[in-house]
Amino acid sequence: MILITCQQVFGMGAFFNKGWKKEKSREGFSVYTRDEPNSDLVGIKVEGNIKATLPCAMSTLREVEGAVEWIPGQISKTTIENISDLEAITYSLSDLPWPLSNREMVLHNKLHLDLKKDLLFVISKTVVHPKYKKVADGTVRAIVHYSNIGLRPIDKETTFIDLTVFVDPKGSIPSWVVNFYQQGWPVEFLKALETRCGETKPKLLPGLRRYMNRLLKHMKLPRNMFKE
Repeated sequence: MILITCQQVFGMGAFFNKGWKKEKSREGFSVYTRDEPNSDLVGIKVEGNIKATLPCAMSTLREVEGAVEWIPGQISKTTIENISDLEAITYSLSDLPWPLSNREMVLHNKLHLDLKKDLLFVISKTVVHPKYKKVADGTVRAIVHYSNIGLRPIDKETTFIDLTVFVDPKGSIPSWVVNFYQQGWPVEFLKALETRCGETKPKLLPGLRRYMNRLLKHMKLPRNMFKE
C-alpha cells in the first residue's frame, strides 16, 4: 500500500489561495482559473452555495460505490482500501465521448478539517498502488495533481462549496480543449451533488460526524443543528 500524508496531499500551503482569475459566473457559481507551473493546463476553482445540508454533502462524497448513481459520466467507482471513516483509496472509471478513451483514476482521499478557513475538505490526489499498476485495456489513466472540495454550513439547508482542482487527463487531447471543458464539469458535478442530496438522507460515519461537530463548535453553531 502506498500512503501519503494529509500534509502531502493538501500541503502546498498558501499556493492554493494565489493566482486565481475569475473567468465567469455559471448557475450561481463563480469559476476561476490559474496557470499551473510547468503545464499548459490550468487549475480550476469554483465557489458557491448548494441547496444541501452539510451532513448530506459529506456522506454523499464519502459513499464510494454510490457515486455511479449521481456523478456525471461515472462508469464505476470502487474502494481499493478503506483505511478509516476519514480516508480511503479508490479506483474510478469515467466515460468520455467517442473517439476519446475512457479515463481511470487511482486516488487517495482524506477528510481534512481547516479551522482557519472554517472548511471541511475532501482532499484527493493520484497515488500509485501495487494492485493497480497496470492501466485497464482501452483506457487512459488521468492524473489528479490536487482536488480539494471544501464544505461550510451556511444554514440548515445550505452549504458553501470551495472546490479547487488540477487534473491532467493525459492522452492526446489538446490542452485548449481540456482547459475549456474543465471550466464546466465542476459546476455540473456540484449541481449533481445538490440534486443527489435532495433525493437521499445523510448517513454520516462516526469519524465524519466527529469532524463536523468540531467545525460546528468552532463556528459557535449548535451541535444539534443537523439533528436527524
